[in-house]
Amino acid sequence: MRTPHRPLFRLFLGVCLLAPWGCAALASALPAAASQPSSDASRPDPFQPPQGLEGFGVPPPDPTAAPAAPVTPASALQFMKRDMRHYFDRAADPNTHRVSKEGAQRSGWGYAAEHFEAMDANQDGELSFDEVWRYVLAHIPKD
Repeated sequence: MRTPHRPLFRLFLGVCLLAPWGCAALASALPAAASQPSSDASRPDPFQPPQGLEGFGVPPPDPTAAPAAPVTPASALQFMKRDMRHYFDRAADPNTHRVSKEGAQRSGWGYAAEHFEAMDANQDGELSFDEVWRYVLAHIPKD
């Protein structure tokens, strides 16, 4: 068995085996050493950024990069369709390219599994991507 502190373990074992009084002395010294406050009390927490440098780890934006395109209803729909296609392809049978309710559940696509009967427009027990996309479009909130 490998321990992360193997040299320390060997030292402790050697002290215990070579000197019967060593275990008691070492064991009594360990709690005292652990309870003493560290001499590094003035040292800053290594997980906190130094004062004044809170945003130092974030690089500035690239001035030569093209500005991000604004989100429009069309771009949001395009993203949704790509996202639905990803979930559909993951759940679809590779031979038929259709999704069964079991396939949706097995792949973790809870949305399709929960709304399966409503999405299945032709009631054949399988979903095509067109059926899924029509259902999504019909249930987008209108402003």
